[in-house]
Amino acid sequence: MKNLRPLLFSIVVLLVLSVSCCKNDSLVVQTNASNNSTVITNKPNSFSFVVDASLYYYSEALQLQFNAYTMAVAMTISGYSSGSGSVVIKDSSDTTIYQKDLGSNIVSSDVIRITHIPKTINLTLKNYTGKIVIAVTGK
Repeated sequence: MKNLRPLLFSIVVLLVLSVSCCKNDSLVVQTNASNNSTVITNKPNSFSFVVDASLYYYSEALQLQFNAYTMAVAMTISGYSSGSGSVVIKDSSDTTIYQKDLGSNIVSSDVIRITHIPKTINLTLKNYTGKIVIAVTGK
């Protein structure tokens, strides 16, 4: 049962984000020539990034809309087969408060107490193939 907790937490966070993204706040869908669709939601105290990538290159630093000092990060990567990638979250003092390599299949959830508000998320994918779901919430 302990092994299912991260998966269940990830599912709950993703459901909350998917319901909340139905409002017209901040939803971005990007598609490149090889049909790699990226879906990003960025709302107060919640952020999500979803892509089904095939040999995909992506690099973006996005401003977060957080005002919380506790952050939950849920991540699922499946079907990983090639390339490299990372996610880095920095706070208002430009200090890295979360960092994860995306070079394997992953199911993870982390709750982090922080001293500065999360400000930016840097997502980088290089020649990446795999399905990525990242959800970040603040409380």
